[in-house]
Amino acid sequence: MVTPAECRERAAECRQMAEREQDFRRQNILLDIGRTWTRLALEAEQWTQTNRPPLRLKKAPSKDRLTVISSIPSPPLVAG
Repeated sequence: MVTPAECRERAAECRQMAEREQDFRRQNILLDIGRTWTRLALEAEQWTQTNRPPLRLKKAPSKDRLTVISSIPSPPLVAG
């Protein structure tokens, strides 16, 4: 799967090629392709946000306690 960052890189490459292109028609095509890559990056970000795995509740070893289990790793605990 292509990441949003990769899509943005490709959009930037298209803009750079368009700047160097002498032919007006080709320049517009490259700019259009770059806009498409940018739009794809935005859609990929939205998809990632809306399709993140939901938090699940899991019963803890002790009675009547619930803990939240997430697919997002927790930061390490620092002893102070």
